[in-house]
Amino acid sequence: MSGAILLAELARANGGHGIATHVLLNENIALYQHLGWEITRKDDTKVLMKKAT
Repeated sequence: MSGAILLAELARANGGHGIATHVLLNENIALYQHLGWEITRKDDTKVLMKKAT
């Protein structure tokens, strides 16, 4: 598991809200979705995601 994903999982477990990645980083978005994260908001530069429950 990458460091960024591990930190996001730890933050979520401790009441954090989610993660963000750049809108053009399609590989990151696909990986996060594969790991159970879902897109909550998307704008011109970033994609916000939360862990699916």
